[in-house]
Amino acid sequence: MRVDRGRVSCNHRAVGGRMENLRFRLMGPLEVWDRGGPVPVSGRGQQLLLAVLLLNANQVVTIQRLVDALWEGDPPRTAVGQIRDRVRRLRAALSRGGATSDALIVTRTGGYLLAVPPSVVDIAEFDRLTAQARTATEQGRDEVAASLLDRAIGLWRGSPMAGLDSSALAAELLALEERRVAALEERISVKLRCGRPAELVPELTELVAEHPLRERLWHQLMTALHACGRVAAALDAYRQAHRIFADELGIEPGEALRDLERAILRGTASPHARTAAPDTEWVAPRVPRQLPPACADLVDRPDEFAAIMSAFDGRAASDERRAPVLVVITGPPGAGKSTLAVEAAHALRHRYPAGQFFAELGGGLHRVPPTEIQRRFLRGLGVDGVPSDAEERTALYRTAMADRELLVVLDDAADEAQVRPLMSGCGGAVIVTSRHRLAGLAGAVVIPVGALLPAQAVELLTRVAGNRVVAAGRDGAEELAAHCEYLPLALRAAGARLAARPDWQVGDLVARMARSQDRLDELAVGDLAVRASLAVSYQPLGPTARRVLRRMGLLATARVPGWAPAALLDRVPAEVNRALDQAIEAHLLSVTAPGPLGQPHYRMHDLVAAYAAERAFVEETAEEREAALIRVLGGWLCLADRAARLPYAFFPVLTGDGPRWPADQAAPLAPAALPTWYDIERDDLLAAASWAVDASQLDAAWELPYHLHPLITVWSDWAPWRQVCERALHVARQAGDRHAESRLLLILGELLVHLSELEQARDCLRRAAHLLGQRGESRLAGYAWNLLGVIARLTGDLVAAESSLAHALELFTATGDVRGAAHVQHDLGIQRFRQGRSGEAAAELLHSLAGFELAGDKRGGAYSRYWLAQVHRDAGDLHLATEQLRRAHDDFAATADGRGLALVRCEQGRVYRTLGDFTLAETDLRAAHRFFRTNGDRRGEALALFSLGELAIDVGHLDEAKRLLSASRRLYQRLGRHPKLAEIQRLLAPIDGDQEEDGPPDPADLDQISFR
Repeated sequence: MRVDRGRVSCNHRAVGGRMENLRFRLMGPLEVWDRGGPVPVSGRGQQLLLAVLLLNANQVVTIQRLVDALWEGDPPRTAVGQIRDRVRRLRAALSRGGATSDALIVTRTGGYLLAVPPSVVDIAEFDRLTAQARTATEQGRDEVAASLLDRAIGLWRGSPMAGLDSSALAAELLALEERRVAALEERISVKLRCGRPAELVPELTELVAEHPLRERLWHQLMTALHACGRVAAALDAYRQAHRIFADELGIEPGEALRDLERAILRGTASPHARTAAPDTEWVAPRVPRQLPPACADLVDRPDEFAAIMSAFDGRAASDERRAPVLVVITGPPGAGKSTLAVEAAHALRHRYPAGQFFAELGGGLHRVPPTEIQRRFLRGLGVDGVPSDAEERTALYRTAMADRELLVVLDDAADEAQVRPLMSGCGGAVIVTSRHRLAGLAGAVVIPVGALLPAQAVELLTRVAGNRVVAAGRDGAEELAAHCEYLPLALRAAGARLAARPDWQVGDLVARMARSQDRLDELAVGDLAVRASLAVSYQPLGPTARRVLRRMGLLATARVPGWAPAALLDRVPAEVNRALDQAIEAHLLSVTAPGPLGQPHYRMHDLVAAYAAERAFVEETAEEREAALIRVLGGWLCLADRAARLPYAFFPVLTGDGPRWPADQAAPLAPAALPTWYDIERDDLLAAASWAVDASQLDAAWELPYHLHPLITVWSDWAPWRQVCERALHVARQAGDRHAESRLLLILGELLVHLSELEQARDCLRRAAHLLGQRGESRLAGYAWNLLGVIARLTGDLVAAESSLAHALELFTATGDVRGAAHVQHDLGIQRFRQGRSGEAAAELLHSLAGFELAGDKRGGAYSRYWLAQVHRDAGDLHLATEQLRRAHDDFAATADGRGLALVRCEQGRVYRTLGDFTLAETDLRAAHRFFRTNGDRRGEALALFSLGELAIDVGHLDEAKRLLSASRRLYQRLGRHPKLAEIQRLLAPIDGDQEEDGPPDPADLDQISFR
């Protein structure tokens, strides 16, 4: 989880209340205006800084990106400091223009964000007007379209950001200029259709001089001249174009221009420049060849490619011609769908001699109407005078495509409605790429495309970036590929980033991408931008889907449990499911099948999560973000409450003041299922606890490990929770929260006992006992004293152990805590056994067993039986020992206690050794040793090694015995004054004069020791 505790909001209306007074002008020299006139932004550096922020408005721009823009690869040492100073001065300048500067230029982790509404930036206004003009054109309202385009073009005051020459802005400036010229061309087309050619000739003459290689402008100039009756001038314009194209490019003008010249020469060209839609006229049929070139750095996808070929081969074999072949390639953003489609189309083009079409449909963000694609394809087939009426155009399209063997590639379709009007004729085929499955397209063969395999990803990186990927070694290259989620778009961007920075090694980019907030900035080079690709999928979602996706990104976990989206929105699951379906359909989320507990999980790639979180920081307030995360934390606490009530919980049930959200209603859990649930959700529970610490949610920070303690013990999962508790304890002490501190000390002390960190555990528990006693919490203090008694016994201080356990028993008796008393009697039984007082030990253990049974605690009773088995084995009663172990095994299995089961196997091995069955003894002891070593249980590992050493002596393998017992001794020495140390000394003394092995043995070597 992430939390932002700042006060910044991107609510543009709230920015000082005066944001609407400002106007930013980029379509010409950079200017800032308010109602009183221009706002001075002096100095090239300040202007460049503002330009970069404006071109990335409402997105975080990293400091590194600003440094690159201002100093173009050669920054001074003080560059970062200078950026901060320039931002401060820019804020001051804009404040004089009426904006609240800190809310306008927002500081974010690693960078800055310019928070402005689109209405105050001239480029956004230009885009709005041109979009309205396109709509008017599609509706046949050319005069309206012309007026809108006049207004849009009137916003331009010259070259974009004139005077701000910077290589870092070159791509953006070129793109802006291209948008301006495209708008000019569209306005001219509209005015030609409106019958106003004379007024266009002077403008077109200037434009072809300014842009001599733009064929559309020459076509429009020839059309306008011909419409004015100036045939000779029109033909002379063609000759000029022909000469320029030949001189500059070494080619002839395109077919459209050549066709127009022939039509003028034949006298068949319309003299009125299509002032009215003439009857459709067929010129010589054309064979369109519109496929883009195949990708130079293509990585093979043999399975997916074969599936596409199979779809076409199957149709050819059946000679089925009632409908075109239809293949839908679907997958997440950046997965390489378009590359695969183009590769397949090139492989298939010989089957479609009538031609191949390619069109980018723009996805949901820049959706291109199917009628516009129909117009382009009809023009490609040589059809002049395409009707403006949508129904007429569709009818003409179907006629033109009928029975033609055409291959159509439609890239990035938003939905089925965008595809259906573009289907080819019966002899043709259509390949569609989409981020959605397009399940409504009947007869479609759906080919899912996902991430590359790691080896394929490294291969692609190597092709793009070259030898530096090889030099980095396999591990470095795979780490970079993993940061890219193995997605081709991200891999190409990362490779291009390396190629553009010869001073970088792979490790440099890996380090930069390790910071999730910078990852999307690092994956942007030219037109390779992962952020833009993700935006195309994100923006068309409904508002609820966008909101749930944003908030899921804030969780920063690999998976999200099925109940959490409802908590993030504070709605019932049924209301959230539709929004989740939209995100899944757009391949921004994936969902797992319900697991053993019947609950699904949602997953988003790290890059999607980074983008979603980025949008959350832009589109939502800090209060909204934090409230959503607190509800999820409350859901985890609600489920953890169930674990606290397990009959084998060590600590008593307590309810703190942490937040609660009813996740248990969406994810009901039976007590028997809780260990499995914990195993599945462990990482997310740790993340939730860690976020609680970061957010100073101290009640939740102690409640989570406290309530989950029985499950933590079942899975021997002490180490990570120790880290969480230590961090929480530090925060609690800083906040002076004695309530939280006392509980955290108690939990941490118990975890440290399991981890054999006994000195630190003693310090924690003494402080816990003191604080709890001061607060009058005698019952909880009893648990601290109980654990202090255990530590004293483990370190050989039996007098202190007796005193601590007696005090704990007194507190439990006074507070009526039957289970607490049973724990103390259990520990007293162990102490009596260590003292050689077997009869008293058995009595105490039987009392503890009765107490656990009365409390319904099978697990506690199983530990009492485990120790009773040792008492019986020591007394020579192996039948009773075996019976106690059998019953302990059943109870440990019923409570899914892996450590308890390992202890039973270890003791059963010792019983088998006493019986002389060395083979079974070795099998059980090795199994126990593997469990303890795998789970970091040093006390259990030491016991297993000791028992194996005893067995090795019995079978005469003295060298092996020495190694095993020496390893056991080292572990016990780290645990303190353990009574086993004396036994080990006794066993080692006769073996080779008790000469200890040099250095600790390799655990793998210990596994290889065999007694057979």
